[in-house]
Amino acid sequence: MGSAGLAPDPSEAFVWFSKAARGDHLMAWRRLAETGIVIREWKLNPETAELAHLPMVLWAIAIGFDTMGMVLMNALIGAGDTRRSMWISILSQWAFFLPLAYLVGPLLGYGLLGVWILNGIYRTGQALLCAYHWKKRAWVGIDI
Repeated sequence: MGSAGLAPDPSEAFVWFSKAARGDHLMAWRRLAETGIVIREWKLNPETAELAHLPMVLWAIAIGFDTMGMVLMNALIGAGDTRRSMWISILSQWAFFLPLAYLVGPLLGYGLLGVWILNGIYRTGQALLCAYHWKKRAWVGIDI
């Protein structure tokens, strides 16, 4: 990582990242305002536009957490903690999201909107797990 004193402090990187994530959440508010514009640009029929509006709003809210999760998961991978990243990814998607999406969407009848809400919860949970493991610094002792 370089000579002593020049290596970045991971806790400082996390503070910087937290500030960047807040900036992404601020951009989400802009995306919320643009959902109507985007739907009009697609020239959808009114029924389809109505169905698309709320999922777009939900995703605009969740995208900051999604971004945070992707960055932190790849930071763990870059730090050499590939096994933990793999398990977080596999278990959150295959053991949590996909079975619950099937349950919430077609079986319980919440449809696409229910699946989008669940997707936001899944991606936020994944981001929080990655943030927890990054802050825990278990990756520091991993030899690459």
